[in-house]
Order: sequence, then C-alpha cells, then structure tokens
Amino acid sequence: MDEPLCHNPSNPVTAGIWRVPHGSGTAIRKVISGTRPATHPDWSASHDPRSWLYWRREADFYRSDVPARLASAGLGTPALLDWREQGDGSIALLLEDVPGRTGAALSRADLVAAAYALGRAQAASGDVLERPWTSRSALRDHCASKHVDAGLLRDPDAWAHPLVRETWPEGLQDGLVALHDRRETLFALAEAVPRVFSHLDFWSHNLVVAPGRVVAIDWAFAGDGALGEDLANLVTEAVLDLFVDCDALDALDASLAEAYLRGLRDGGLDADPELVRLGRTAAAVKWHWLGALHLERAHTGQHHLYGGAVDPDPRRQYAQRGAALAWLAGRAEAAIALGERLGLT
Repeated sequence: MDEPLCHNPSNPVTAGIWRVPHGSGTAIRKVISGTRPATHPDWSASHDPRSWLYWRREADFYRSDVPARLASAGLGTPALLDWREQGDGSIALLLEDVPGRTGAALSRADLVAAAYALGRAQAASGDVLERPWTSRSALRDHCASKHVDAGLLRDPDAWAHPLVRETWPEGLQDGLVALHDRRETLFALAEAVPRVFSHLDFWSHNLVVAPGRVVAIDWAFAGDGALGEDLANLVTEAVLDLFVDCDALDALDASLAEAYLRGLRDGGLDADPELVRLGRTAAAVKWHWLGALHLERAHTGQHHLYGGAVDPDPRRQYAQRGAALAWLAGRAEAAIALGERLGLT
C-alpha cells in the first residue's frame, strides 16, 4: 500500500510524495506539477527556469549529470529509477528510497559529515550554475513569500503575551527590529559573497545519513546561493525545529563551519574564510520574518511542529526559538560589521 509522506503543502509544485512498493523493497514516488492552484500568488508554480518555484526543476536535475558529479564529491542524491509525463501534464518521479537516519534522528556527527560533504560538493560543482534550470534570487524570493505583520515587532501588546514575555530573552525585541529593518543590507551582503551551486533547503529532513554515505533529497529550489548559505540553513533549522538544543548552537555552528571549510579545501576550492563567514552570517536574513510570525501565533494559539502536528509543549518551542532568534539577530549584526570591514557596505 502506498504511504503518503510529509511535504510542504504551501508549495503547489509538489502534488504528492509516497513510499510505494518497488521490486522486493520500496521506492519514493514524487509527483510534480505546474498547474496546481497556489495557496498564495507568491507560491505559484512557475514556468520560468530561473524562478525558485520552477516546477520542472527536480525532473531536470535528476535527468542531468549533476547528481553523478555531486556523488563523486561525496554528496549523494537518490537514484532516479523512472520518470513519466502524465496525462494531466504533471511528472511522476520514481526515486530510490534511501535507508539511513534523517530528521531528528541525525546525530551531531551526522551533521558534521553532511557539512563536510556539502563543502566538497560545492567546491566540485564547477559550471553547474550555468545549467538553464538553476534558480536565481531564491533567498530574496523565499522571504518575499512570507506575509507577516512586521508591525508586531514594535507592538508592546504583542510582546506582553505570557508565552513571549516568559520565554524570550531580554533585548530580543531590539534585535528582531534591527534584523527586519536592515534586511536590504543583509540581502546585498549575501549577494556579494561568491556564488556556488546550492541546495537552498539544506536541513535535517532533507538529509539521509548512513555509514559512508550522505544523501540530500528534495532539490526543488536548487541554484545560485552564497558560499556558506546552505550551511547556515542546516545549523539554524536544526535548532528552530527542536532537533538540537539551543544551548548547543554555538558549538554546533563552530564544528559544522570547520567541517564545511575542510570540505571546500579538500574539494579544491581555496575559499576566503572571511567571505564564507559573511555568507553564513548574512543568511540570517532568511528568518527576518519569523519573530513577527511567532508573536502572531502566540495570540492565535497556533502552535505546530513540522508536518502539522500540534505542539504539546509550546513553552519549550518558544524558549528554543526565542534563543535561536536572538542568535540570528546577533549573526545579522556580525554580518553587517564584517561587511563594513571588508568594504562591502
């Protein structure tokens, strides 16, 4: 029997994902579509190959030589077992069901291995960015799709809610206001960092780790990104999604950054560590809207985890994410200071 798998329902490109019987085992069936209705105009499937929501990107990616190039550098992808254009114009991909640990089951060592593999693969990606299906401006466009009331960041009533007042660290309001208000500077700094072929949704649920193998799944957004941008996503989302405790953020960031830089070097890319640091820190802008969203949810009581399950412990969620938001605000401040020192602002 086909088993439905979790995916982002806001993205109309993904019509569904299932684990299905295949041979003596299982495979993953993913259907992508360019015609499904969007939940919001900013999440409409696109026919522009440079759009972050280009609907055919994964089919083009898996049918190219890029997965083999990445795998030779240490970052695997699921094998494409079959693909078919269907009568309604959608495309059904049949992909390897990769065994291994994923999501919350990933250990610190697994995340370090993923960071190293990412660095090596990006160093070896060469001219992949020239492929016609690779996205552009995904960081900006992703943020533009997040519609929140930024006025809540300055609203004392929003900050007076007990869930916020009792769990978020002192001084966070000023940090989140600055993160939001200086977003254009942060976008510009991220765009000034050298470009590499990037996954652009590189996080624990899109990784499978087994002995000797790191595999990244869901290449729907792949394209132009800053050095260090994918790494920032891996670190930040591990804490925001409650997989890693916020007290371990600095140590996790340091160990993954060291592994990523080592991967870049071993892959043959002599990247300036300061520019990699700028890419990692300026990427904090990706979450400039998240504080306002959580202020809103504190009042509406919408406390959900990844996949839609209701969070039974919203206080833990807010404490964890409040600490992560404070860390992101500090990263944004560090990025601006570094950009000034490097003469980029």
